[in-house]
Amino acid sequence: MKKTKIGMALLVTGLALSFNSSAQGIYFGVGGGYGFAAGKQDFPTGADVTATTSGAPAITTTTYTSRSYSFGKGINLGLYGGFMFNKNVGAELGIAYLIGGSSVGTSNQTASAPGFGSSDVTTTTVKGSMLRLVPGIRVQVGEGKMHPYATAGLIIGVAGKATMEQNEVKSATGSPTNTTDMIVTYTGGTAMGMHASLGVNYMVSGKLGIFGEVSANLQSASPSKSMVTTNTVNGTDQIPKMTTSQIETDYSSSYTTTSNAAASPGTPSQASSSRTPFSSIGFNIGVHISLGGK
Repeated sequence: MKKTKIGMALLVTGLALSFNSSAQGIYFGVGGGYGFAAGKQDFPTGADVTATTSGAPAITTTTYTSRSYSFGKGINLGLYGGFMFNKNVGAELGIAYLIGGSSVGTSNQTASAPGFGSSDVTTTTVKGSMLRLVPGIRVQVGEGKMHPYATAGLIIGVAGKATMEQNEVKSATGSPTNTTDMIVTYTGGTAMGMHASLGVNYMVSGKLGIFGEVSANLQSASPSKSMVTTNTVNGTDQIPKMTTSQIETDYSSSYTTTSNAAASPGTPSQASSSRTPFSSIGFNIGVHISLGGK
């Protein structure tokens, strides 16, 4: 009986020491920040356009302003956990969510003549959101309270969503103003890319730290489906009048059409897949907790 108790005591002690040794390298944290658009592409309408026509004979003056965007612009919220193999090198996995900010492009065309005037203004607004998995390697240095570090790894986007809204307002002398509003939502696909960050972790205590970092997410997405979710003309919903092929589009790297076979209005349209940018460069701040080590 005595030997059994001694054996149990040794076993418990061994498990405790083993757990404590493992816990020395375990860490996790939570934080958030903002990413500025990077790796951008032009709006579908190209540059912002302002065109004015007047006089007789008519003279048109057009101003083009370059305008581009990335769906990666916006607020980043996330948490991470990892294990330090030694005091300098570890592996971690992060989970983050992007709340995308809006980017806007415009086209403004006006005309005027004696007794007549017209205006055609189209505004394009885009934004996106995405859940991201970020596996990577962490390298850190420092012996005191300040621990500079760097991380690098993959970024895998799932549950991505992007929306593009186009609002057009047309008016002319003697005619009523016409307003068209259309929103297309893009979903599906997996977005692969690279992640890197450079920061400093300030240890308030042996286990609790506050970090600040500069990070870069280089990522593009290729949606597998789009759907017209809003289509109104002067406030009247047009979707009930549209067919499935006009509302939905499936994207793929390869598809086949037949010249003498009409597309079925009851099935989604087919189109080639294309990539849209979800890249950003920004900053994050948060709290870092180490279960034993730093």
